[in-house]
Amino acid sequence: MKNYLLDWRRFETEFDGATVSMEVKPLKRGAFLRLLPVLDMFQKASGNPNDMQRATEFDTVMGEIGKFLPEYVRNIAGFEVDGRPPTIQDIIDETPFARLCTDMIIELTRISTLSAQDSKNSEGPSASPTSG
Repeated sequence: MKNYLLDWRRFETEFDGATVSMEVKPLKRGAFLRLLPVLDMFQKASGNPNDMQRATEFDTVMGEIGKFLPEYVRNIAGFEVDGRPPTIQDIIDETPFARLCTDMIIELTRISTLSAQDSKNSEGPSASPTSG
């Protein structure tokens, strides 16, 4: 029997040459649905950071993403900010952590959706014509 983990789990990623770990949990349906248009904006805004329009759009997107992260990411470890452990607010607010924030969002999206195989397995039996 398959066990779906809906609680906190460890996630590791590489950031600026260091292994960064944190705990993440899948997004609830409402949060996931609110995040989808933000992800679309994020993809469009992820261009040349020197382009003022894209930079402004990216700032808007980061503000929207910041509404989701505190509830779904915690216990970040692997580096310090001004001699102390990083906070979610550091990751959201500070430009150097934009790529780390991207990794977090990708992971949250991954763990909040079924894999292609699980999705296929969850479909009902296909109707096939019977000969008779």
